[in-house]
Amino acid sequence: MGNYQIQDMKLDFGNLDDWGINGLIGLDILMGGKFIIDLEKLELVQRYE
Repeated sequence: MGNYQIQDMKLDFGNLDDWGINGLIGLDILMGGKFIIDLEKLELVQRYE
């Protein structure tokens, strides 16, 4: 996977252990970086054009 840099991004932190969630990635980051989530393989890949 390549590099994707984000500047001036607002981050929100909170405890998600009660729901069994390990982490979240917002759609603004996924769409901006042209990321694709392969749910079958549980992989995150980046599309290059």
